[in-house]
Amino acid sequence: MQENRPELYEEVKLYRHAREREKYDNMADLFALMSTLQNLEKAYIRDCVTPQEYTAACSKLLVQYKVAFKLVQGDEYPSIETFVKKFRLDCPAALERIREDRPITIRDDKGNTSKCIADIV
Repeated sequence: MQENRPELYEEVKLYRHAREREKYDNMADLFALMSTLQNLEKAYIRDCVTPQEYTAACSKLLVQYKVAFKLVQGDEYPSIETFVKKFRLDCPAALERIREDRPITIRDDKGNTSKCIADIV
């Protein structure tokens, strides 16, 4: 017969304290941003969003990415590539967008980028 083992019915905690929970929440936010940016790139390629919608959304996501990555960046994840590799994210278009630090619809026009974004938003 099977014996009753109370330890099998105990709650499993994913974190031990608030700081650890915050760390996991920050990593989840970064993961979500990378996935969203990748999907936005695909949607633009497939002509599912207008260039204006794409530029506004991509600009916003790039700003959010910068903040989210600073919260995660450290010894464990010195670069976004390290984070992507660790969690096996398949997001080459998102990584390219992050490297260029601008939506593909905005050319390298030496200073007019902010004006273009302001006009769209």
